[in-house]
Amino acid sequence: MMNKSSIILGTLVLLVSLVTLAESTHNYKVYVDVNSNCITSKYNKCGRHPWSAFRNLKEALSYVSTYFPGQDSDSDSDSDGWDDNWLDIFGFKKNNGGGKDSHDCFPTIYVSRGVYSGNLNKELNISTPVEIKSKDGPSSTFIDCMGSGNGMRINNNPNFILEGFTIQKCSSNFGGGLFINASHVTMSNMVFRDNFASQGGALAIQSSSVIVSQSTFINNAGIEVANGVLVNDSTVNFINSNLQCANDLYCNSGAVTFDGNTLYSNSSITCASTKECLVTNGDISDSTADDDNYISLCGKVRPVCQINSNQSNNGDSSSCNNDGVCDPLTENCLTCSDCTQCKLTGWKLVSIAGCIPPINNQTGCSNSTTKIQTPEIINFMPSAPCPVAGILSSYVRVKDDGPISIRLQAKNMGVRLYVNNRIQIDAYLSNLTEVDTVREISFVKAHPHTIRLEFFSLFSETRNISLSWRTSNNDPYLPIDGFISQNVCNDQILDEEEKNETSPFYCLSDLQSLNPNNITFTCGDGLCTEVPEECVFDCYSILSPKCPAQAPPAPSLLDPVDTTGMLLNNQYLFSLPGLSNLAHGVDILTGLSRVVPIFAFDYCDNSTFTLLQNSYRYQVYTIPKGVYATLTPSCNYNAETTTYSSSTSMAREKATSTMSSLEANAGGGNSFIKASANVAFTKENSVTKASEIENKISGSLHSTEVKCIISKVHLVDQKLHPIFVRDISHAIDKPQMIQVVKKYGNLYYKSASLGGRLVQSTIVSEDYSSKTDSSEVSNSIDQSYGASINSPVLNVQVQTTKSTSSQVSSEQMKSFEENSLRTTISSFGGPAGIFSPDQDNSFARFSDWANQVDLIPVPIDFKLDYIAELIPSHWKVKNSSQSIRELWMDAEIEWFGQVYPDKIFISRNMTLLQFNFNAAPTDIPNALSLTTIAYNETTDVYEPLLTSNNHTIHNTTTASVEAVFPSIIEIKSLVGLNIPSACFPLTIIDSAMSRSYRFNSIADTPTYVPHQVVVEYTVECADCTDNTYLMALVKGSKDTVKKIFQWKSFKNQKSFTVNESTYIGTILSLNLRIVMTLEEGEVAESKISLQVKSLLISQTCGAPNSDGVDQSGCTPASVPFTTYGYTHVYQPIDAKKVYTVKTIKSYSTIPVIYYSF
Repeated sequence: MMNKSSIILGTLVLLVSLVTLAESTHNYKVYVDVNSNCITSKYNKCGRHPWSAFRNLKEALSYVSTYFPGQDSDSDSDSDGWDDNWLDIFGFKKNNGGGKDSHDCFPTIYVSRGVYSGNLNKELNISTPVEIKSKDGPSSTFIDCMGSGNGMRINNNPNFILEGFTIQKCSSNFGGGLFINASHVTMSNMVFRDNFASQGGALAIQSSSVIVSQSTFINNAGIEVANGVLVNDSTVNFINSNLQCANDLYCNSGAVTFDGNTLYSNSSITCASTKECLVTNGDISDSTADDDNYISLCGKVRPVCQINSNQSNNGDSSSCNNDGVCDPLTENCLTCSDCTQCKLTGWKLVSIAGCIPPINNQTGCSNSTTKIQTPEIINFMPSAPCPVAGILSSYVRVKDDGPISIRLQAKNMGVRLYVNNRIQIDAYLSNLTEVDTVREISFVKAHPHTIRLEFFSLFSETRNISLSWRTSNNDPYLPIDGFISQNVCNDQILDEEEKNETSPFYCLSDLQSLNPNNITFTCGDGLCTEVPEECVFDCYSILSPKCPAQAPPAPSLLDPVDTTGMLLNNQYLFSLPGLSNLAHGVDILTGLSRVVPIFAFDYCDNSTFTLLQNSYRYQVYTIPKGVYATLTPSCNYNAETTTYSSSTSMAREKATSTMSSLEANAGGGNSFIKASANVAFTKENSVTKASEIENKISGSLHSTEVKCIISKVHLVDQKLHPIFVRDISHAIDKPQMIQVVKKYGNLYYKSASLGGRLVQSTIVSEDYSSKTDSSEVSNSIDQSYGASINSPVLNVQVQTTKSTSSQVSSEQMKSFEENSLRTTISSFGGPAGIFSPDQDNSFARFSDWANQVDLIPVPIDFKLDYIAELIPSHWKVKNSSQSIRELWMDAEIEWFGQVYPDKIFISRNMTLLQFNFNAAPTDIPNALSLTTIAYNETTDVYEPLLTSNNHTIHNTTTASVEAVFPSIIEIKSLVGLNIPSACFPLTIIDSAMSRSYRFNSIADTPTYVPHQVVVEYTVECADCTDNTYLMALVKGSKDTVKKIFQWKSFKNQKSFTVNESTYIGTILSLNLRIVMTLEEGEVAESKISLQVKSLLISQTCGAPNSDGVDQSGCTPASVPFTTYGYTHVYQPIDAKKVYTVKTIKSYSTIPVIYYSF
């Protein structure tokens, strides 16, 4: 039985089918695209949609003729060439006159831009009523016969329409471009160029009715008669067209009419007989040869072409009667002073005879000015004596920001091309026989650009020149569309009259626009006329051009006539889930992505992206250029718990895992890496939650999490987002750049695992931990976590919950919960709010979350780098010698200081060193020098400089002094004179690197004992006696060491040393207990309190091998080598705080902060 949903689905499908059928019966459309990949087969039919277009015209016409064969196949009595059965199927009805209601009732072939050549695009026999229309016009769509064969033969066709093509280089006995016989033809917006035939170089029209509108004839040739158009027993009407010099018309019989907008003044019109052929410049529908309502043009002889009317030029001629009134039909601003304002399409051509500008003075030279439609000249000034020269100039606009390939071709010419008054191609003095060169030039769409082409020739041979462009390697080179504008307000062009406040053409809105007479290349004027890399402020849009953010639909795979196939073929592909997160910068404090992106994951063409198939979800994902990705679905069903000394150390550990790939070449050296890591992730969600509960209980912090990884992504070629480029280029000082840093963050993802993780932090009291077996504590944490991720509420019944590793009794869990605190679940990725504590009665399970996390994944394991490294070092701040990268770095340092004013010294390429002498020197008259290993910046790369660098401190009389040095990797030795031995030992602390060096004497190398821990302190205890003892526990991540001291010796020695044979791990904490006897476990009641006023812990790593590498894992991964070994420095979280240890049958913990990465 059919259910309700099936009925609804069926109804929707029926509605879609009816809508589709209605659309298909309105107009029958066929598509052709020279770049199409569609191949017609049994299962795949091309042509019905733009994305499944035919690749050539012949296939499209053959397809159309199947439905409209051009002859009756039905049984009616008419003979109009229409198959009425097919007409009825497609809903086309004929009128009583035997024709169609309109041309919408027969098929239209839409042709995309490109050059259509070869046997499948010429000698096309067309007898079927059809309209062939280009999408982008004759400047972009060409039918090129390449010198052999004619373009089309229109024979016995009742209705043929052709619009928007350039037909070129075609040949035949009759009608090189088109041969029309016994047909009704309408042509509009056509260009016939370089075609030839025995008769009718462009068109041969016989026994037909033809309308030619908005069309141009250029350089066509008829060997016998009619370079342009041959008319035999036909009616031809020219509307707003252009038949100029060397485009002859020959009328054998019939009637030809030119409307008032058709240019024919320089044409040669020949009639075989004035009685049989009527050629007029008016409407002849109601006229005869004996009427006075027309002027016969038969016998008009073409005058000799003037110098500026090149034989093959596509220009026009205009007159000037100097009456002070501009006649737009015959006069223009290029050639007539009557016209002071105009806007024209095309190019200004100045033709010069007898001199070569700018080498010779043009005084006395013959020159003339005209307008041509496109920058193409064949046989320039053939009758003029050498030398000849010319200047082509125009304004151009582009549709999109970015690079465009400009092609300059010349024969027997010296040429020089200027774009925005900057030379781009210079072969002016070469005067080569052949020039064919391509230059990629970037344009912005925000304002017009000037193009000026200067050329000359000393050769008497044929002189040709052309200028074309294309935006993509898949497109053909097309003539550049230019325009001429003079004294037109708001055209973004500043003419001289528009600057004059007393002029009628004064234009306030154009005062900051492009001035073609004075292009100054001033960065910051809003005009991108400079080299883009030298003025990012003006040219940011072409340094990172915009592209669509979604990949195009896949090529058609199903029959588009079928409704389901049509819907499926129109599907757009999805991007990889979670990938958009990697387009954003990362806030170093929170670890979260910022709102605005720094990268543009877009699709500039149809070929540079890759696909990734998800079989589980039945989806195919797109991966943009520069991104590598793979699906690696996996979930870790065993909770992982990590122990930290505090929430601060938890943040440091996150910085360890995410920033460990950073090397010293990343934005200012190791010092900056270490220092900036001190503030990293301190406000991350799970860290913030942990910080809130650690204020309520003193103990160890445990972070437990479960991960699900869906995919892994690696960025290899990042494209900066145009808005990011705009923002960094428009920040011209430090305060402005600080706002940009806040907006975009400090870091970016280099690679990431996308998925989800569930995190919970637990603090267990130190007293409970010391009395309870560590495995029981661990199992209790796991069981507590398991309860949390199976329910949104935390008071779950313990009896029903088991640990992932072993079961814990109810009594044990009760004791654990009384001595611990835990946070709510922090959920990263997956459905939002599934573990929300507000949902008191709903039971959310881990499986529910895991089953959906692949739909909304986020970066969970990732490597980061500094955004500063993305900014090219040669990009400059507006009108400044400082680079944008340097300004970003300076702003970032100042921002760090604003966020954490009490943190350690943070600076790029500089290190703060603290010198702690054993006793204050009375005087150091000479400099104390350090021999160091540093990083030396060469261009954009930091390379180890193994030679010595000497840095100094001068006269000091204090026991502790700080000094700023260039960023260093390692201090090798100490050099100085007249320093008393009492000043030693000397400890030097690199604050940013959390590294220390100990020197026992002058001219010494650092003292180094592998795996040694030294605890230095200042303590006070007013009530302590000789019977007071101290127990110290040094806790490492791998082991714990215990030491017991008598108070008297402990106070005086000010430090103690722990020597171990192996690495005890990262120091987590120093625990102190006051005891009254030496018997272990005995603690007396006492009110004695111990105050720890200062604390410094140093830990040496394992001895480096011959390659300077420590095998123990103690030395930070970012330190590439060490000569004498690495010594970590640990200090309390708050170095200024006085810690008080009281004895109330317990011991207290002094937490420490560590900077080891």
